[in-house]
Amino acid sequence: MVDWIIEPFGKQHDRDGFSSGQPALDEFIRHRVSQYEKRRLGKTFVAVQPGATRVIGFYTLAAGALEFEQLPDLSTRLLPRHPVPVVR
Repeated sequence: MVDWIIEPFGKQHDRDGFSSGQPALDEFIRHRVSQYEKRRLGKTFVAVQPGATRVIGFYTLAAGALEFEQLPDLSTRLLPRHPVPVVR
């Protein structure tokens, strides 16, 4: 039997009791994930047990950029001199 499945985050998911041990992650999933979804700032997927709604894990994909000056010299040789896109 499958212990858990991954599915897109939805309003039905119970995240109040989620605890990763990392306050910033717990704060995000409990209080900010809905705004990220609503504003399309990221896409969150949650781990739940089959047939359950309690979140036991999650990850969020969000686009971002690193300033060119933040990159190590060896990484910048062939790159244009502007922010480099990343997926967080």
